[in-house]
Amino acid sequence: MLSRRKFLTLAAGSIAGSALAACVTPGAAPGAGTGAATDTKTVLYWALQGENEGENLTRGVIKPFEEKNPTVKINLQEIPWEGYYDKYQTLSAGGQAPDIAFVSAAWIQDFAKLGIAMNLDPFLEKTGAFSEKDADKYFLKTLDGLRYPGTKGALYAVPYEWVTIVFYYNTDIFDAAGEAYPTNDWTYEKIAEVGKKLTKTEGDKITQFGFISGWDYSILDSSLYANGGSILTDDYTKAVLDSPENEATVQWWVDQIQKNKIAPLPAEFTEGGPEALFATGKVAMAILGVWGIQTFREQAKFKWDIVMLPKGSVTQTAVQWPNQFAISSKTKVPDEAFNFAMFAIRPDRPADTVGIGKVPVIKAMANSEVWLEADKAPANKKAILETGAVAVPLQMGFRWTEWRNAMDQELQLSYVDNRPVAESLAKANAAIQAILDRK
Repeated sequence: MLSRRKFLTLAAGSIAGSALAACVTPGAAPGAGTGAATDTKTVLYWALQGENEGENLTRGVIKPFEEKNPTVKINLQEIPWEGYYDKYQTLSAGGQAPDIAFVSAAWIQDFAKLGIAMNLDPFLEKTGAFSEKDADKYFLKTLDGLRYPGTKGALYAVPYEWVTIVFYYNTDIFDAAGEAYPTNDWTYEKIAEVGKKLTKTEGDKITQFGFISGWDYSILDSSLYANGGSILTDDYTKAVLDSPENEATVQWWVDQIQKNKIAPLPAEFTEGGPEALFATGKVAMAILGVWGIQTFREQAKFKWDIVMLPKGSVTQTAVQWPNQFAISSKTKVPDEAFNFAMFAIRPDRPADTVGIGKVPVIKAMANSEVWLEADKAPANKKAILETGAVAVPLQMGFRWTEWRNAMDQELQLSYVDNRPVAESLAKANAAIQAILDRK
């Protein structure tokens, strides 16, 4: 099992509509919730342990929800990341899953196909939630990764926040070299050009790298889409990784290590991966997830900032994915569970009860002074919101964890062993397809 950070991180909560929440009273939406109005109903809620849960959840969501809904009790259980997925599946098979729970976006296709998560379309039809009229209110693109099948099917989770990938740079290194800071207009080729200038050597040893390269989804995938490529078809049934566009993109990343020598071999990463390497202050630029913000704030070695990812040959984009609530298909309190999910995304939820770098799904909260944190790094935190306007869903089809591991194992042989990129892509594509096709 991958670690939480290495897998798909992040949980917290915020977004959307006290007016909407008010109209979704217990018993109003389709479902099995019954009983007299005075009956107290308990909703078992699983939150991820250590991911902005506990006190923040209680203060920002649970306590105010129970005050407004005195006949509903939220039973919060914080579950460790290790074993979460397996435990949830096992309990679901026995009809004992929590009524509502944090689930990773990587699990949505699996849980929907297996009938574990509830189809939420009847609730949306009843309440009008997340319709196009809400485009100015919510980051509606977050919904695409929570549908099944593919990105056009039914909705199986309520998003409460999203994360994406941004371009970090060490301002001290740029200042020392007299180089202008990166901007939203940079291209990938500009990175290679400036990265050469900012790479330093002592004898035959590189002491400062210009950039970080890698095959991890948080580093590679955004550039695939920016250059017109893709990993899967839109319905998530076919692998299309072995395309000419993807070959050119992966070759560019390999070249930064093998040819331009502005990026270290992954074996040179310190423990903790590329985020830990950038945090040493010995790398000028890196494309990393927004969860790095917390890590980099904790160091005092250097100053840093962020901008949007560079432009590709076709477009400028970055992958994004949400954190979300899924409701068990076996719950006895579906109305109360859905009402709780929508309450968690109300616009008046305190913005300081969401995690660092994680973006509330409700736009007004994301643009608030509290969330933008003008007194803290990065100075250009608004680059995250600008990225959200052009972001695309991280493709996570059925059995994502399994096929992504297979893909990474093949690609790394080009990065570290000089295997032809076309060969690595062909083998990775075949491996992905075999996993997608397995019954």
